[in-house]
Amino acid sequence: MMRRVSRLVFLLILALFSSGGTAPGEQASASPAKPNPAPTPIPLTTVPVEVQAAMTSLEEIGASVSRDQSSAGDFAGSLSNLTSEIDATIAEDMRLLAASPSLDVLYRLKSIWQNFGNDLSALARELAERATSLEEERARLDQMKKTWQATLQSAEQPDTPQPFLQSVQKVVDSIERTRQVAESSREQVLTLQGRLSEQEARVRTALSSVEQSQNRALKSLLLRDSPPIWSGEISLGREWEKQSGASFSSQLKASTAFAKQHPFAFLIHALLIVLIATALQLMRRRMRRVTEEKPDLQRAVPILDLPVSMAFVLSLLIVAPIYPQAPRFIQAIMEPQH
Repeated sequence: MMRRVSRLVFLLILALFSSGGTAPGEQASASPAKPNPAPTPIPLTTVPVEVQAAMTSLEEIGASVSRDQSSAGDFAGSLSNLTSEIDATIAEDMRLLAASPSLDVLYRLKSIWQNFGNDLSALARELAERATSLEEERARLDQMKKTWQATLQSAEQPDTPQPFLQSVQKVVDSIERTRQVAESSREQVLTLQGRLSEQEARVRTALSSVEQSQNRALKSLLLRDSPPIWSGEISLGREWEKQSGASFSSQLKASTAFAKQHPFAFLIHALLIVLIATALQLMRRRMRRVTEEKPDLQRAVPILDLPVSMAFVLSLLIVAPIYPQAPRFIQAIMEPQH
């Protein structure tokens, strides 16, 4: 008898444990998803005040969306210029890589593609900020639209004055217009993000190709497969001259895009030339006085007779940081010749 009672108690305890473990899960799975609450209409007594507040908010949102549209236009121009540079640079670099360039040239190619990647990453971050801002504005407009549509429905009563309904309808129409502009701007930003992603993929592929060439060059570092470093025959300008016979038009296009992308680089270079030429001019006046006392220095004076030309040549020694990822055409011009 005691055994039967103990078995019965054991079965009851087991049943309680099993029901306790499965009940929450069953209850959770059985509970339906909570429906979104219906928008609460604005009380009719406060509608006149809320209309003014809503129109003020819509003006702020419209101004913000207009700024985002303007920024998107600037981003489109920057991305177009970068794409032109990338197009021409890829064509040239593939020819250079096929010719097994030196490690010095490969290092410079890698630096150029890393700069491209950095520029694209900066654009991607700014576009992401614009997309987030537009998404927030769109969600805000959606909520406003629901609220004011509910208000309009509750106000459509026979005894509601017509001017009252017109003011509410004006808010609803303004919300819809602003929302359409925000949606158009958002689609523009998303399109730019897609184009930018394509260019980022191209840059990663090109950078990978350069790194693979670097690895192959390092493996054969002890083999004599290129002129000595001191021979002056491994510069990027000379490598490009050998490979760019049929690419002048693409390089010219890339150089034009580069000039649009970095207009201040040329201005800084010009100011640098002016400063150096001014310093050389002053130096030449002093040298003339010194040569009257020391005729042996007369041979150094002709170097200063052309201060502008000399300033341009000297500026080429420090101009590299001013021209990030410059196209081959500009690099060939700017690179000091051996």
